[in-house]
Amino acid sequence: MEGKEINIENVFAQYFSGELSFEDSKILQDWITTSPENKKQFLAMKDIWCSTTTDSDEQRFDKMKAYQRFLLHKEKKIIQPLQRKKNQWLRVWQAAAAVALLFIVSYAVFKQGGEQNTVQFADIRVETPANSRAKTSLPDGTIVWLNANSTLIYSQAFGIEDRLVHLTGEGYFEVQRNENLPFNVQTDGLQVNVLGTTFNVRNYIDDAEAVISLLEGKILVENHIIQGKDIEMNPGGKLLFDKKSGEIYLTKANENAAVAWINGYLFFDNELLSDIARELERAYNVKITVQPNVANLRFFAKFSLSTHNINDILSMLASTGQIKYNIEGNDIIIK
Repeated sequence: MEGKEINIENVFAQYFSGELSFEDSKILQDWITTSPENKKQFLAMKDIWCSTTTDSDEQRFDKMKAYQRFLLHKEKKIIQPLQRKKNQWLRVWQAAAAVALLFIVSYAVFKQGGEQNTVQFADIRVETPANSRAKTSLPDGTIVWLNANSTLIYSQAFGIEDRLVHLTGEGYFEVQRNENLPFNVQTDGLQVNVLGTTFNVRNYIDDAEAVISLLEGKILVENHIIQGKDIEMNPGGKLLFDKKSGEIYLTKANENAAVAWINGYLFFDNELLSDIARELERAYNVKITVQPNVANLRFFAKFSLSTHNINDILSMLASTGQIKYNIEGNDIIIK
């Protein structure tokens, strides 16, 4: 992208409002990592942008109104488009940013009686309801599929300062490689650290176990319950994490099972009956109670969401002779 002319006003406005394209995001990231001065420049701009927005309505702001307030803080000075790697334009921008920052900080101190300004970036939140799936692209080009009742949260600074996401539920990740900026998934009791790879994480709040299946590349899984029990996984591996004890067990992954849900299938690969019940609840919007005497049974099974209803699945599980069940409306008891 050498020689591409960038309107720095639009780049920052689009980036901070979460609308910067993947191509321009990489250009901005390259520029920031070129020198400490550039990074300092970006952080100063971040402070300026945050200071010109309000924290009302959960920090969901109108980027155009916010930017017009920013321009007013600079007394309507116009910052001309910058040519990448042109030091003279960079100095103009730094001077304008410094003036605006001084004005904003002074105003904040006056208005808040000297209290520190703690405005931060709003988080971007992606959620999926019951009986649904969703595909989303992160600013770095990473592809994420979310299963039913799942939530993915990441900062508007994603891809610049870090590549950190928070996952509740189940997500399938195809991570763009970036050796300078590792990709991190935080989930209850665990953190997955990667450079670029393909893997699936399932960790719902009410599941007894978290499950990670690695399809390509390598990942490091940090155990936040038992310190020093971090695990490095290789392709084809499957990790089971006991969320109560913190114990980790490694086994061989079934690649088809790991990604079956993306294509509309339920694939139970030696899973606890208690966790199977939770998956059925999310898929069919029912309430299932599993009695303790059968909760730790494990099953292998595959079902199609488009052709099998909840009665079909319960009947097939019961055909093993290990369980019985009763259905009363939307309430199901497995015993």
